[in-house]
Amino acid sequence: MNKKNRLTQLLSSLIVLSALSSQPTKAQEVPKLLLYIHLTGVDVDILESYQHYFGDQGINRLIKEGTLFRNADYEYPITHPTQALATLMTGAYPTHHLIGLGTDYKTLLQSKKHRGINTSEKISPEHLTYETVGNVLLDLTQNKSRVYSIAANAQEALITSGSSASGAFWIDDISGLWASSSWYTFFPKSFSNINNGKEALRERIHALKWSGEAPTRFYLPYSREDKETSFSYSFTGGHLYKSFKKTPLVNEEITRFTKKILSDLSQSEKDFPSVVNVIYNLSSFKGSSPLSVYSIEAIDSYFRTDKTIGELLRSAETFFGQENCIVFLSTVPNTSPRTEGSSAPKTIYSFSTQRCQALTNLYLSALYGKADWVLRVTPDALYLDRALIERKGLSLREVQRKAASFVKDFEGVDYTYATRTTEEETQEVIARRLHHLLPRSTNIDVLIGLHYATKLIDQGEQRVSTYPVTIPPAYSWLIATRLGGKGREIRTPVRMVSIASTLSYILRIRPPTQAIGAPIQEILQMSK
Repeated sequence: MNKKNRLTQLLSSLIVLSALSSQPTKAQEVPKLLLYIHLTGVDVDILESYQHYFGDQGINRLIKEGTLFRNADYEYPITHPTQALATLMTGAYPTHHLIGLGTDYKTLLQSKKHRGINTSEKISPEHLTYETVGNVLLDLTQNKSRVYSIAANAQEALITSGSSASGAFWIDDISGLWASSSWYTFFPKSFSNINNGKEALRERIHALKWSGEAPTRFYLPYSREDKETSFSYSFTGGHLYKSFKKTPLVNEEITRFTKKILSDLSQSEKDFPSVVNVIYNLSSFKGSSPLSVYSIEAIDSYFRTDKTIGELLRSAETFFGQENCIVFLSTVPNTSPRTEGSSAPKTIYSFSTQRCQALTNLYLSALYGKADWVLRVTPDALYLDRALIERKGLSLREVQRKAASFVKDFEGVDYTYATRTTEEETQEVIARRLHHLLPRSTNIDVLIGLHYATKLIDQGEQRVSTYPVTIPPAYSWLIATRLGGKGREIRTPVRMVSIASTLSYILRIRPPTQAIGAPIQEILQMSK
């Protein structure tokens, strides 16, 4: 870690400690419940369009009683929602928490020692090296607080929790049971009961149907008029639970379980705060293909999720009391490409990974001697033979720069980025955002960004990212609400890396070790 980052983290900790010491701390100022609602797969422009048709108990209630930041920025292009979830809980970029472009989730979360509970997978967060807000809270309260994460999928639940949470829960793809890992030791009693009896998901799945609840007036003005006005999906076959988890009905199932956990927490240790992370996904799929954000299914996904948020807020208020709840809601940009329209995009350029590899090898051979310097090229990355470069006594950073500069001139290439570039050297906004996205441990040597109108000649190589990396800022929403408070709206940009330090202030604890953002002042002044 460079001196600049160490200084930034030190200042962040000092600001939190200074804020805490500048005024007397009353026990009642620390909430009994910090509920964090994460909305992944969100197109904010679509959310804003639908917002006016939502009821007044869900997202609109949070806005009415809290502070809405319309221009929250993660400061890097998100290619998987877990990158954002880790940033929110650690206050760090993927560069340091290491959940970034190219992360192998299967290897990262695989465990040889810890079995899954209600799942055949051996899975745990033991290899996660970062510290979260929840980890700090549990350490300082000697595990008397409780920190839980509830999501549809294991990746989101485990990565949000970190390695020292009380528990993480998800729905198993095969059995449909709520699952966890034996790594955790503080399970709520509701976890033992949720999979039993007629209320268990596996007992109800065949009777469940996803059909539209959203009024047809939700259509955007420019949507096609020949759309179907109704739909109905049921869940059958060998992958019925996977299909179920790609619909908004899973968000309602998450709420059902979370309400039971809140009930358990309200009856347990009352002198220590609890943190509950709830991850809802708003992306809608038909099979494995993402549906258009303008489809009636997508509209229904937003509408249903808003309703279930309202239900969750009412439960939090009932179990803990309005004055004892602080709720955060943040959105994570949709990483799937928009699919509206059936016409294929016009292609102007072409790009061949094989040709790129061959010509770059020739170029580097002319500079450093004949050899196979490039091992592989994909549509979004180039990999050098690092062992060869080391044997030749060359600088990896220099060879990366030479390769990046050469590939940038290829037809159809929008940008390239040498991954060993330091943050101090990243003067351009694009380079800085890409730098934040890459874990320090990445084996990618050059990132390649293709123009949207570029056709791939050879389709054999798999992308590092499922979809092309989108560089321009995709602003998100952040809402911080003390239930019963007074609403206001902030349009100036806010950094998502500042959330961990802000949560730390609210809980009266130090920020996580890698947190680099200062607490958000507008939230510190939040009305009670």
